[in-house]
Amino acid sequence: MQTCTRCRRDFNETKFYSSETNKGKRRRHCPDCFRDARILRVYGITPEAFEAILAEQGGCAVCGSVEELCVDHDHRTLEIRGILCTKCNTSAGSLNDDPARAERLATYLRGTKRYGGIPRQTDRLTGAALAAASSDIVQGYKEGASLKQLMELHGLSYHAIRNRLLKAGVALRPKGGQWRI
Repeated sequence: MQTCTRCRRDFNETKFYSSETNKGKRRRHCPDCFRDARILRVYGITPEAFEAILAEQGGCAVCGSVEELCVDHDHRTLEIRGILCTKCNTSAGSLNDDPARAERLATYLRGTKRYGGIPRQTDRLTGAALAAASSDIVQGYKEGASLKQLMELHGLSYHAIRNRLLKAGVALRPKGGQWRI
């Protein structure tokens, strides 16, 4: 058993972190006291202020978790925004604390936007539908449609359109079509 030098509670020795400066020795503070001292030193808030923010939020401000909580702050102003779990805090940092980027990510995750008309795996054409689309693609290309126009029209990727044309033996126009000098 080891006694924390701050709170005077007894803990199993395995609860105390290894000290980085004194190799092989354990810190003298329990994990809770160590966290409280770090929050006070780095962010300037007391354990009571941390607990008050946490009580107001009811857990992580994003997901509501009460595990592995940390102080979230604006890196430019150093102003404390709230308490987040480690996962949410890391995610916010990965997005450079940019709300617009976070909104775009949320839109992407909801699946409401499909870029370039590229179909999902389940939307792929097969059999007779693929043969019919291939002949429409070849016909459209011969009539002057660009690969991009065919992509949008048929909901296929650039490579899918290009491959259909090459399999049909169509000679592809140079980039820029007839307007290229």
